[in-house]
Amino acid sequence: MAFAFLFFQGLVTFEEVALHFTQEEWDLLNLEQRTLYWEVVEENYRNITSLGRELFCGLLGYAL
Repeated sequence: MAFAFLFFQGLVTFEEVALHFTQEEWDLLNLEQRTLYWEVVEENYRNITSLGRELFCGLLGYAL
């Protein structure tokens, strides 16, 4: 089911879910905000790469 949903919706890239700050915007963030940003970026990256791994393994018929 998840595979069919992924296939139907199309592939997602990291750039499509990334949030970019200008240097000026980044400088305005406090330490807690910067830390939260990196935590969210890492979580998004892990989620997206795991979806790609599931899709790849599903197409080849094996699990990692």
